[in-house]
Order: sequence, then structure tokens, then C-alpha cells
Amino acid sequence: MKQRAHNQFKLKTPVMFIILFTAVLLSGCEEQQIHINVENYLDFLEITDENQPEVRPLLTKASEIVESYNKSIETGLDQSDKRRYSREDLLELKTEFLEQLHPVMIEIDEQLDDSQRFSWRRTELIYYYNETREYVLKNFNSAIKISYETTVSPGRSSQVQRGSRLQSPFELWTVYFGLPMYSFYTGNTSGSISQRGRNSFPISIQATLMDKSLRDLEKDKPNSLPSDVEPESVVEIRVHVSSRLHPNYSDINNWIPFIRLPDGSEIEPRRIIEQDEEWFKERNLLISSRLPSFLSTPLSARNSQQGRQGLFGMGRGRGSGGGRGRFSEEISQVYNTYYQLLFPAQWSNKPVIAPGTNYLELIFLEEIGSESNARGTWKFVWRTP
Repeated sequence: MKQRAHNQFKLKTPVMFIILFTAVLLSGCEEQQIHINVENYLDFLEITDENQPEVRPLLTKASEIVESYNKSIETGLDQSDKRRYSREDLLELKTEFLEQLHPVMIEIDEQLDDSQRFSWRRTELIYYYNETREYVLKNFNSAIKISYETTVSPGRSSQVQRGSRLQSPFELWTVYFGLPMYSFYTGNTSGSISQRGRNSFPISIQATLMDKSLRDLEKDKPNSLPSDVEPESVVEIRVHVSSRLHPNYSDINNWIPFIRLPDGSEIEPRRIIEQDEEWFKERNLLISSRLPSFLSTPLSARNSQQGRQGLFGMGRGRGSGGGRGRFSEEISQVYNTYYQLLFPAQWSNKPVIAPGTNYLELIFLEEIGSESNARGTWKFVWRTP
């Protein structure tokens, strides 16, 4: 295997900080392996006697996690039994690696003072973590379908194996549109935004169309619908709206939501019911609760103004020196709202959804006559019982 050394210099000291990488071929591309020398890190970060008892074991634990990951990578390359990791295997491996490493990285960051943290964010471990995380973000859609459209079979709902995980029935009936809700790997949601609104739509929308099969799954949940509403009389769509700009943007009263049918009919909701986060969480409707911690929980970001924060707390950074391998800063407030949209099940004396219906589209319009809108689509595949 080829080996190369990466040198880091700390400008205020003459100490050289060296970390070895090993390059291996995996799934047709070069995969780097990092090797951590704990003593080098302690020197480079100028860890004092005061915080060494906390930092040393954390660095040791990080080193153990990295070495275990390296061994797993090498196992996938063992030619004796002709094993070789597929891209799906590699994604699963990297996801597990980050799940283990992420909380350790947070703890290390919290134990450092400002000067030490400044150096810590420039180490090769941070660089390696960011590169691995970026790979997972870009490929995560192969494991969790995050898209502005989904294909479903009315009346049928079951868990589906997607990559290394089971996708719940609620996920199958959920679309995501508007501003990309989950950073890198939801870039495809931009296809749900009209040309005039592209790159400027201010909200993210997660919408779950409540098929009868989903209602059957939550029969034990009280108050899923108001007592005066019969399930057969409505088409129910549950939406989670979020924005980082202002709470007014996540208020559905400032938007015009409607569904569009294949014949061009456009129908506004008969009733809108606001719920809270706990109500959605109890019904397994929050995708963020099923994301790995390194995606849904940002790493610690404080004391610096070097970059602009992405949704999950890290990014390339656009401020002074904001580049690869650094934590971005300025975590912004997220404003979330949760609603049930109840549309009539009959329109023009015909069912809104019936055998032969090809699709249903949910649209959020900024104002009447505006071309700024976002849309999510359910495509139906009808199957005989």
C-alpha cells in the first residue's frame, strides 16, 4: 500500500504535527485511512495538565474508533476470500463509523479552551471527519429516500428494505420539497421549486399523505382526527414546515397550500389543524428523529465567526479562511410548525383519489398570481388485491 505523510505546522510554535494516511482501493476509488498519534495531538493542541485528564482518554477513544474502522476497510479488501465492499456496504460502514466518532468529537471540542479549539479545528482528524461526513451526506439518499416525489400503492403499506435499513411505511408516503431540508443529500428537492422561486424559496416542507394503510397503523393513537371528521370524508396530508428566516415564514397562514389533480383541478384544504412537535413525534412523522446523530445534531460551534452554518452545523465556511476541515459557526434558529391539512375526499362529484388516479400534487404558493411555489408529488401504482 502507498503511504504518505501530511505535515501540519502550528505557526506560533516550531512543533511539527504529523499524521500518516494510508491509501487503499475500495469500490473503484481510493480510500484513505488515518492513523492518530495521541501524543502528537496533545503536543499540537498544547493540552495543559489541567485538561489532559479529560482530553487524553477522549483522543485515545477516537484513535481506537479510527483503527477499528481501518480494520473494517481492510477486511473488505481481503482478496483471500474475494470479499469486496460495494458502495452500499461502504456507506453503511462510514455511517456506523461517524455514529461512533461524532459524540467523541463533541466531547473533545467541549474540553478545549479557545486557543486549543482553534488548533483542534485545523487537525487532520477534523479534516478526515468532514470528508467522511460529506461522503455520507452526498450518498445518504440511497439509504433514506429524501425526494420531492414518491411512488406508492394506495391501500398497501409495509416496511421496505432500502440499503442497510428498513424504511417505515410513513416514510414511503412522505415527500420533502421547498428549500432542501437536509443539506447536501436533499439537493434534489430543488426540482420541486418553480423557476422563479429556485434558490430563494424560504421554507422546507415535509408532507405525509395519510393513506388508509397508515391510518390502520395508528388506530391506537387517540385524536388523530377531530371527532366530527370521518376518515373517509377527507384526504389528509400532514405537513412539517420549517424556516431559518423568520417565524412568519413557517406560519401556514402566510401561504396558500392546495392540491392539484391530474385533470388540473386545484383544491384548497377544507380545514387546517395545527399540532405540536410531540404529536408528530408520537406518530413517527419526524424524519429528523430517525437520522443518524452526526446528521441531526451539529458539532459544537462557538467563539468564532469564521463561517456560515449549514442545517446540520457544518459547512465549507465563507468567512475568513473558512475552508475544508473546519467547523462552521453561527447556528441559526429554526422555526418549525406542524399541521394537518384536510381536503375534501370528493370533488366535482368524483373521488379525489380513486383507481386510475395517476398522481396527487401538493403545492405551496406564496400568493395568488405568484410564480414562486414549491410542490411535492405522490405517484400512484394501483394493484389488484
